[in-house]
Amino acid sequence: MPLAAKDIVPITTARAKLTELADQVARTGVGKVLTRNGESYVALITASDFDDLAAFRHEQHLSVLRAVAEGLEEIDAKRTYTADEFRPHLLALRRRVRKQHGLPPLEAHEPQPPYHPAPAAKRRKRGA
Repeated sequence: MPLAAKDIVPITTARAKLTELADQVARTGVGKVLTRNGESYVALITASDFDDLAAFRHEQHLSVLRAVAEGLEEIDAKRTYTADEFRPHLLALRRRVRKQHGLPPLEAHEPQPPYHPAPAAKRRKRGA
């Protein structure tokens, strides 16, 4: 959900009205973005939202670690592909996911086979 202008607060204003802003966030559940020199600096959110964010980030971290461990097991078991062997699997996966989510095919954006220029014609020697 996009932030409303009232939810963007300069940090100097926030310093003077911290209790009032915290009460608003706790009551409405809508966070505030505090700015410093006109740039986003920190956010004021509910403790529940903070806990959810922390749990989500932790789960993301564990998910990455699981994927790395699984990949290392695949390598150890010699269940690997070369890039050329894997490319058709990747393209099929991309097509399936796009279709599953109702997205148009991106045929024009899919990787093309590597470009291999034809060898240059041999130059003729001058005077020959």
